[in-house]
Amino acid sequence: MNIILGKYEVFKSVSLLIPQGERVIVPMEVDGWQLQVAISLIENGGPPSLDIEAVGSNIAQLTLRNWNNPLGTTTNQPASLGKSGKSGLDITFVLAHWRIGTVDKIEIQFMSAVQ
Repeated sequence: MNIILGKYEVFKSVSLLIPQGERVIVPMEVDGWQLQVAISLIENGGPPSLDIEAVGSNIAQLTLRNWNNPLGTTTNQPASLGKSGKSGLDITFVLAHWRIGTVDKIEIQFMSAVQ
């Protein structure tokens, strides 16, 4: 049984410690569809931003730019990742990030609207 968070059903929750410069790939199954979410962190001196890009039919790339606050940075509300390739189920996520020295800590929950 999945966790219900308000009007969302959490189907995957991940806690990661990422050494500086490393890329992460999170595999999951959504609605009978295999999905991979790649997460990269980039520093380029600008304001914090989050980019979401489809890299293929089953790969999504999340790029966190300038998320470098040791006190934390987060999405303020669920962000849309896209729709499942099988039934078109809306996939969303919430993410929190902390920078600890040269290590990035990420907590991310993948969700869909309660059916």
